[in-house]
Amino acid sequence: MTTLYQYFTGARDLKLPDEVQPYSELKEAEQLAFLEYKVVVRDLGNLPLNEIKDVFQRINSASYGLNAMELHNARYAGAFKQLAEEIANNTTIENLGVFSANDIRRMNDVRYCTAMLASVLGPYFNRDKEIEAFLSKYNEEIPDEDLIRDRANKVLDMISNMNFPRGSRAAKKSDFFTLFVELYSALERGLDPKVEKVRQGLDDFYHRVNQAGLEDESDAGKYYRASLQASNDRSSRVLRGRLIAGIIEKSS
Repeated sequence: MTTLYQYFTGARDLKLPDEVQPYSELKEAEQLAFLEYKVVVRDLGNLPLNEIKDVFQRINSASYGLNAMELHNARYAGAFKQLAEEIANNTTIENLGVFSANDIRRMNDVRYCTAMLASVLGPYFNRDKEIEAFLSKYNEEIPDEDLIRDRANKVLDMISNMNFPRGSRAAKKSDFFTLFVELYSALERGLDPKVEKVRQGLDDFYHRVNQAGLEDESDAGKYYRASLQASNDRSSRVLRGRLIAGIIEKSS
């Protein structure tokens, strides 16, 4: 921001390369293009200076910029983020191979579990739109945190007991997301899904999904498209959730 301002005002402290014209020497159209150029700014809020410096040290020490979750991590380290980390580190998710090594290195596993946790506390939302709102709202504490943790762990135990092989459809990010949220919702509504029946129902449905094509108008075809195209859009999440919820209800 300082450099842009110095360029605009023609500050003597700013040394320009020979090939870069001063702002005052640009044509009117070029000046307008400069002034209308959109600059992305991230407000880190009232963070202590040492934490702000840490963010920039991390940016400058890597060959890439920090992603959204890495920036959230610099701002929110409270209850909601910690619970999402607990879920991300659960052995059920690790054994299924939901996340790659790069996902874990870039905190995409925590981002994913934050979105998944937010979806069980509220309705499905579009992409990552509500993540920061939940991190902020529940940074200090989460009402009924122990109940939410226990229910989440029960869901993870149920998925583990279904014994899906590593790399199966249930291990794909969009499919695992939906299965977790809908099992959690079923428990919240007082249902008692039977693990073996849920597994049988999912095996049959996932087989049909894997055989479906983009033009297939069956439920399996709709699920296939919602898992492949714009899978993190709210409409896709809602559609997948409705279909998986039906399987779970029949197995309860």
